[in-house]
Amino acid sequence: MNSFQSAYLVAILALAYPAWTRQRFALICLWGNLAAMLAASLAMDLGALSPADARVSMMIVDLVTGVALAMRPGLARVIAAGYALTVPLYVPLISGFFTRGDADFTIVYIVSALQIGALAFGTFGDHSGGGKRRGLSPRRVPLALSLGGDTVLPGHVSAHSGEGVETR
Repeated sequence: MNSFQSAYLVAILALAYPAWTRQRFALICLWGNLAAMLAASLAMDLGALSPADARVSMMIVDLVTGVALAMRPGLARVIAAGYALTVPLYVPLISGFFTRGDADFTIVYIVSALQIGALAFGTFGDHSGGGKRRGLSPRRVPLALSLGGDTVLPGHVSAHSGEGVETR
């Protein structure tokens, strides 16, 4: 594990409990992505995959994670947009255009950090789309007001309620 992967792991561990109640699907997808990325890195370190094959595996993992997240509305689609940005970045990495090792993944790491930030904002912010709503509670509001300042009694309005009654 490099230093970014360690920091990403710490961040996702810190968000695990709070995100579980409000952003469970996104959290599970990010955990699965991290596990698959670490597996591809381990396979590359052990020599089971060449660096190019490991990068292709990582691109496929990001693609699958992005598609899974894009299927859900809300924060999941925001995080999926990050994967839509990173997947094309693998092409120059696979083709050998970048040759500096871990520095090649700098943009991928920045996007991943933004995705963790989005998960944190969606977990702790009020606009996450999940969990309990903190806004106004639904209550009965009268649809009509009387002209004399009297309150209108609650209840259903029938189709025949205005017949034969004069209005002011």
